[in-house]
Amino acid sequence: MSDWSMGYRTDVLYTYGYYRELNPLFVKFVLTSQGYACPDFGPGACACELGFGQGVSINMHAMSSGVNWYGTDFNPSQVNFARTIAQLGSCPVTLKDDDFASFAQRPDLPDFDLIALHGIWSWISPENQDVIIDFVRRKLKVGGVLYISYNVSPGFMLMEPVRHLMREFDQEMVAAKANADERVATISNFINALLGTNPDTIKAVPILRERIAGALGAPSSGDGKVGAGAKDTHYLIGEYLNTYWDISHFSTLAERFDAAKVSFACSASPKDLLDSINLSAADQQLLAPLKGKNIYETTRDFIVNRQFRRDYFIKGPMALSPAQREHEVDQLCFILMTPPSEVKYTMESRLGEAHLMESIYHPIVELMGDFKVRSFAEILAELNKDQVTIARQNLLEAILTLSCNGTLSPAVKLDSVDPEVVARCRKFNHALLEHEHIAQMKFLASPVLQGAFSLSDVFKVLLQIKLQEPNITRDVLCQKLCDIALSNGKTLNKDGKPITKRKEQEAILSEQVDLFLKHSLPLMEAMGTL
Repeated sequence: MSDWSMGYRTDVLYTYGYYRELNPLFVKFVLTSQGYACPDFGPGACACELGFGQGVSINMHAMSSGVNWYGTDFNPSQVNFARTIAQLGSCPVTLKDDDFASFAQRPDLPDFDLIALHGIWSWISPENQDVIIDFVRRKLKVGGVLYISYNVSPGFMLMEPVRHLMREFDQEMVAAKANADERVATISNFINALLGTNPDTIKAVPILRERIAGALGAPSSGDGKVGAGAKDTHYLIGEYLNTYWDISHFSTLAERFDAAKVSFACSASPKDLLDSINLSAADQQLLAPLKGKNIYETTRDFIVNRQFRRDYFIKGPMALSPAQREHEVDQLCFILMTPPSEVKYTMESRLGEAHLMESIYHPIVELMGDFKVRSFAEILAELNKDQVTIARQNLLEAILTLSCNGTLSPAVKLDSVDPEVVARCRKFNHALLEHEHIAQMKFLASPVLQGAFSLSDVFKVLLQIKLQEPNITRDVLCQKLCDIALSNGKTLNKDGKPITKRKEQEAILSEQVDLFLKHSLPLMEAMGTL
């Protein structure tokens, strides 16, 4: 591990994820729904991502909007990949490979409407945390938003002694030349041997065995062993084997950021904003007197056994008046991201499976099933025009609920987007589909989402074929997909079981082609991606 890493692992690269919580459009949706004034985030706004990893989020947000993005990541391999992505679409983004202290002192940085750091805070030194707090104090505009995600006690504290064991074993017992997979496998074998002794720590806290299994990527087996298979090796090493591993209480973090003059606004996760599916009546009664104080969030974390928080803070938060909030909510726009036939009217929650009232949710999904972008006001008016009576607050809660798993997404109308942004996204998407060596990228840019959406491997192949042969028939498209998907002895899986018979394989792929042509392709066109 290089000495310039300051305790953060650089020998294994970060994952290739996209995080919508950093999208200014999503920020505005969440904060407005909770009654807070929010920066405009229009053309000319400035945003910053600290520790951007592979650069997927920062590139997608810069590519698909008029916001000026700046960021740094001190791993040069990751910066190199991020810049490669940016060049595909001639993306106007500033990507540096400075450490946090050097970046924070750059004289060429503007003041920011949004500063974001995802998956950084808990794994850096206290000195770097102080640098970030000072950077937010100096460079975040009044009224600007800070997004931060971090491990939190009490949910994660249970794993602290296990993480310490894993890291110490890695340092002292694993060969220095071992690659990432070998490293994780060796640590897994050690943990298996340790659990085989049935230690008193496990006897005292039996659930810890399941937590360890989840951390290492395999369910606890009947023989008591755990394995390393399903979890991303990059994630495991980044999460558990860095020098620093800060498990904070919410109130401790909030108090530290007082020095930056920012105040907690709300969770960045819509699901956390829905008390009805997370808290029992008794929970809500207990928490009610604590509203508005740090102790509310700390107590709530204890009730729900929170492990990881995603939070928005504001420098000088300003609550909207009822009239202002109604006006701002009316302007929010949305698009349906899931075919109506595939929308599930249930949701897993802390209290069990929540059943969504189809009398409210079904009309919304049916209305939005044409993949047209509509404002909140338009949705409300069109539903009530069809004799479906839905109160404003019920509609807002329903939209928050449908956004939890991405069924609905905040959006802007395509005709309101700068044509240069639309052209940039389309150039990038076409280039990405032509560059097979960038297989890690599972996302395309959308000017309507002002961010990214995920693309499955099958749909990526279908889109590549369709772009090469725009007039291709369905049957020929099916045949080409089968030839590619089943080449070199490849097999398909359904419900975790391999499908080996050719006719069954063709039937599965045929269903995918129909879904692509009927729903996915029209959606991508509506999102301005092609």
